[in-house]
Amino acid sequence: MSERPTLYVCHGDDGGARIHPCRRVQEAVRAAGIEYEKVIAAHGSPIPFLRKGSRDELRARTGTEKLPALWLPDGTVITHSRDSELDQRPTSGAPTGAEPTPRNRGLGVRDTIIERRRTVATSITIGYGDSTGYESTEAAVRDAAHEHDARLLADGAVIGIAGEPLQVRNHDGAALTTTPGAFMRSDLPIAGFAVIEAESAEQAAELVSGTPCAVAHGVVEVWPLQIAS
Repeated sequence: MSERPTLYVCHGDDGGARIHPCRRVQEAVRAAGIEYEKVIAAHGSPIPFLRKGSRDELRARTGTEKLPALWLPDGTVITHSRDSELDQRPTSGAPTGAEPTPRNRGLGVRDTIIERRRTVATSITIGYGDSTGYESTEAAVRDAAHEHDARLLADGAVIGIAGEPLQVRNHDGAALTTTPGAFMRSDLPIAGFAVIEAESAEQAAELVSGTPCAVAHGVVEVWPLQIAS
């Protein structure tokens, strides 16, 4: 039996979006210098009701269908839960009456992943604004806002200017149709989007408060993102 822990991840593996938990957990474990085996335990859509196939093998080994899931050599399984902590339970492979693995076991994997998940939350932001508000804002304020955007980008945020939208429909899976233009309606046009990471909603608000849309008489929406594994 391998003495390395086994990490079960979805089809996105470590090449998926930077915000995806299966990628983030692997980055954290590698950064800690921990060697592990990896199993791609799910294929297809990351959206549960569109996913094909089953996770029977994953459930048989770990007792759960959650991903990512970490199996330790003593039979303990570690998964993430909704409150960003980790569930930890012995499986059928563990000795009878086995207690959850202490924090100083499992090569420090539990602490590594808990710390990663406890301190990072992901949000999508939508910036609204127009040229009238932008041009009425002092140049120095605008320049400072663009510098703020550059710092967010350097810190790992994904920032983009909104292009021309396209509505996509495929009702009942019968026919794909597209319609140019936005489905959402607002008083101000959408100027751009961003994906940011912050420790709390308050910090996320603080991060976007210095962006161009926020300071140039526009508005920024912050949408907390819950990722389906």
